[in-house]
Amino acid sequence: MPVLISYEDSSLQFIPRSRRVKGKWLYEAPLGRVRFTGALYYSNKVAQAILSEVYANKCNIAIDHYHMNLYRKGVIYSLWCEPCLATQGSFTGAFISSIGGQVRAFEYYRWKLKYVYKRLIYWFR
Repeated sequence: MPVLISYEDSSLQFIPRSRRVKGKWLYEAPLGRVRFTGALYYSNKVAQAILSEVYANKCNIAIDHYHMNLYRKGVIYSLWCEPCLATQGSFTGAFISSIGGQVRAFEYYRWKLKYVYKRLIYWFR
């Protein structure tokens, strides 16, 4: 089965501590849940499966949701890296988002607060 691996934590979805195994880095994604598409590993098989599906059924939704649909249909298999290796820079304040275009001084602190809160929640699961 084609495997797609997500390396980022920008969606603030993590593997609960109760599912983690020491020395293990890759975990099956919860069914129906996807992370953002910023830091992914696409194998050749995944790319071929996605392109075949696009040619057959078109893609008229955001790619994050399209991945979720393919995962639910069993076209691709999704793994999450834990701990995560990447974070989207517009969330951390590393660069300005091209969507908003504004510099927000509090963006970094807001993101960090949300990050710590979510990590704490997943730690107790």
